[in-house]
Amino acid sequence: MKSTKSKGKKHLIQQSVNKTIDGLQRHLTDQENSKEYIHRIRVDIKHFRAWLRLQCFTNNGKDWKNMDAQLAEQAKYLGTTRDSEALTDTLISLINSSNTQKERAAILYAQEQLQSVLISSAIDWREFKDTLLESLTIFKQKFVSFDSMHNLKERLKYTYKKTRQAAKIAFSKEGADEDVHQFRKWVKHLNYQLSYVSKAYPRCIKIKHDIDKLGNLLGKAHDLILIKEKLKQVPENEFREIIFDLIDKNISLTLKKSHHIYKTIFNSSAKKFIRQI
Repeated sequence: MKSTKSKGKKHLIQQSVNKTIDGLQRHLTDQENSKEYIHRIRVDIKHFRAWLRLQCFTNNGKDWKNMDAQLAEQAKYLGTTRDSEALTDTLISLINSSNTQKERAAILYAQEQLQSVLISSAIDWREFKDTLLESLTIFKQKFVSFDSMHNLKERLKYTYKKTRQAAKIAFSKEGADEDVHQFRKWVKHLNYQLSYVSKAYPRCIKIKHDIDKLGNLLGKAHDLILIKEKLKQVPENEFREIIFDLIDKNISLTLKKSHHIYKTIFNSSAKKFIRQI
């Protein structure tokens, strides 16, 4: 009976992974290049990379790492377009939180400077789609099936542990921008892994919903950090220092909100977390 239940759960999870692959394959047949179109591709690739990290027990060796590197490169290829649009949206939101004329002038200055720093190269859609479709075919053949629910849960537990470790550093007084980036990365891995695991364990849905909110807040912090990194290429002046101060204040506020949500989710050990699902 237990074996039958385990097989049923494995089938639901594998079915969900296959559904993501099939959906992206259909999506790639559309002749489009809008912001939403590119966003869908990047999110699905992140789902696959998170899934690979649940698979490394059952796919030992370099195979899964090679596939992960391919997918990372394909997502990065679309990254410049995404960054350009996301950072523009972030600067617009900063205008709404600005209090003085000087701050608004500094934000407008930052917008002008980012236009020269963020140069979007044209996407070769034919080559990109052919390469990604080939990767998806291999992915479906080699990385969807798995043998052990126990091993899958062990890897999920590992992701939960890594997320907590990254959070401890990111929320500390010594936490740097790179630490926030690492924390966000593990939150996203856990979120996307739960999107598959929740098909067999519905109790994960509430946790996933909360982690999704945490990920969105950390995404805002990430975009603010990215603006700061890009503007470091601009010569120092009064406007740059004003925008840096404004960005740091907004990052601090966003991390405070993130910490509040984090404490409601990650309030148990990894072992207890796995037992709950």
